[in-house]
Amino acid sequence: MLDINWYAGREQTYVKHLVLRRYLQKLAYKKGWYDGTINYVDCFAGPWQHADEELKDTSPFIAIDELRAARNGLLEHSRPPLSIRCLFIEKDLKAWALLSQKLRDVGDVEVERPINGEFEENVDAILRFASATQTRRNFSFFFIDPTGWSGYALNTIAPVLRHEPGEVLINFMTSFVIRFIDSDRPEDIESFSRLFGSKEYRVRWAGLTGIDREDAIVETYCKRVRETGCFKYVARSTILDPISDRTHFHLIYGTRHIEGLRVFRNDAERPAGKAQEQARWQARDRQSAQRSLFEGPIGRSYSDELRDRYHGQARDRMMTLLKKNRRVEFDRLEEEALLYPLMNTQEVKDWLVRLKEEGVVKFEGLAPKGRVPQPGTNHLIVLL
Repeated sequence: MLDINWYAGREQTYVKHLVLRRYLQKLAYKKGWYDGTINYVDCFAGPWQHADEELKDTSPFIAIDELRAARNGLLEHSRPPLSIRCLFIEKDLKAWALLSQKLRDVGDVEVERPINGEFEENVDAILRFASATQTRRNFSFFFIDPTGWSGYALNTIAPVLRHEPGEVLINFMTSFVIRFIDSDRPEDIESFSRLFGSKEYRVRWAGLTGIDREDAIVETYCKRVRETGCFKYVARSTILDPISDRTHFHLIYGTRHIEGLRVFRNDAERPAGKAQEQARWQARDRQSAQRSLFEGPIGRSYSDELRDRYHGQARDRMMTLLKKNRRVEFDRLEEEALLYPLMNTQEVKDWLVRLKEEGVVKFEGLAPKGRVPQPGTNHLIVLL
């Protein structure tokens, strides 16, 4: 378990680590149920600003602990042993040395010697590592967590993104990017062209302001990741600043399977979102002597406003599909909705049930006692 007290003043990292932890937990169970190998690659491993002496609040050890726990859980269910392989890359010599020292105590997980170097310069080494277990059912997960917007030029890391079977989670440093992305300095234009893998990135948000501009910037990056990595789905998750009502960064998740998208939204983002609200309240409580320790948040939060925004966009998209086709499989509606931040499968079900009660739609294909359409069942939503 992650201790929120480790993250005082950096609650956004706590939420990020919760998403990582929850997703790896589900990933390992799903991929390891029938035997196999999980290759975990941390491309900016750190550690940075850790509070725990054993680095339990850093992504390398969160990943190791979670994958190990999943392996033990699988064994308790009499499943074949899950093979866990880890590779860590870190350019800072001091951080690399500390990580290398702590990893020596890990004896029950296959950990390659950490690489001291740049992510971009070690793409070939990463691919060799990820491809070393092709004789067994294997799956690679790449975590790209930089401290800025350089060091992971899209065209340079494209071979990593395209590796199959595999998925990626990228920390897109939104708060920094949106401040400088429209700079006309030649060095900034070149830097962002490397980030997006194209010089034609600005046109997507020309004339936009505020959250509309931010969404357009992040959506453009998601589109470029999807095209470059040949992913079927690329989804973004908003991680807020602990104190201010603004985005700190986005987590960009790429997968080639709808089940991965479901796990990311339902099992990782959703519980992490609830924890984010509590963490932000605690952070603000430390900043204000006016709020009682036992007093909860008052009124609607910024998270509620964002949820309304993206839920509304998702519902508009689903209704457009229904009006166009009249009869749409539940899976198709769910698929479209889950591409929007803060959406989850239960929200899709609840919305459709409300439409049914209002006489707007009907369900087809449900069992005699079925009330709610379910994924993977060919249930149909029919617009009346």
